[in-house]
Amino acid sequence: MTTPDPAMDRGLQNERTAMAWRRTALSLMIATATMTKVTASACGAAAGLWLLVGTVGGLVILVESSHRYSARRADAITQAPGWSVLIASGTVAIMGLLSLARMV
Repeated sequence: MTTPDPAMDRGLQNERTAMAWRRTALSLMIATATMTKVTASACGAAAGLWLLVGTVGGLVILVESSHRYSARRADAITQAPGWSVLIASGTVAIMGLLSLARMV
């Protein structure tokens, strides 16, 4: 009896993707906290807004990635609209716009 090749396990691909999204969400929240700490004295209330946007965006990405991983694991594969990508991109864009507005 032959054992299946572990590199061909479908579950590993989904798990790697879920872990990548978790790392992205955590990196976003850590970068937001660091940016808030560094710029708090110069930016005032805008720094709090950065923290709020980055933290909420990171938490939504974490929840979405967990939900997607659970759905894929249960073979309830649906065509997701890509909320994680949209939220990550939107959060970074909003933070960039806030930074530009603060510079002007």
